[in-house]
Amino acid sequence: MKRTEWLQETGKMRFEEAYQGYRKRNLTQSEAALLLGVCDRTFRRYMNRHDAGGLDALVDKRLVRRYRTGGHR
Repeated sequence: MKRTEWLQETGKMRFEEAYQGYRKRNLTQSEAALLLGVCDRTFRRYMNRHDAGGLDALVDKRLVRRYRTGGHR
């Protein structure tokens, strides 16, 4: 497993733990955001992305390699 893949999977697991804590009302949004090392607003964005597309929606799109089909480089 590559480092970037490991980081993505670890991030998803950390989010899931914080998200479940928030949903069960064991954590506030601020506490869940603090666990993830992000601000409250970013945690809300993560929740919206998760609700719309599951854990796979949290993958950083900048890290996904895209291959060109033809054309110049």
